[in-house]
Amino acid sequence: MRATETLTGLVLALFAGVMLVWIIPAEIPRGVAGQLSPRLVPQVAVSGILVLGLWIAGAALVGGRLPAHRPGPFSRPELVALVVLPALVLASIWVLALAGPVPAGVLLVAGAALLMGERRPVALILLPAGSLTLGWVLLYRILGTTVG
Repeated sequence: MRATETLTGLVLALFAGVMLVWIIPAEIPRGVAGQLSPRLVPQVAVSGILVLGLWIAGAALVGGRLPAHRPGPFSRPELVALVVLPALVLASIWVLALAGPVPAGVLLVAGAALLMGERRPVALILLPAGSLTLGWVLLYRILGTTVG
């Protein structure tokens, strides 16, 4: 099992390295001066994949000193989340088309928080309000873009 996890992590890291060094620069143009590069988001995402791949490989190498973890079958809450979270995203997309980004964002964030067990009203109000406010500041004020 350790060898499989090590190999999987290294292959994932190698894939991400190839994407960062060759594929993304070859396929996505650099952009113009004064504009964020279109390569930025793919590079950040693939960098995260690279770090996670190295983490998996490193954890498998160190894992020989730790007790083995034997995952069991999926639990009922995990199976419910497997169905409900994609349904929540689809419902948010539907609300986005009908009512706009704020109600859709509230539905998505508050619905996911409720699904994960959050029951405190203050947290259920502050999570969507804070994330939507930060998104608005980032997109409209800092980056000067629009949504939609």
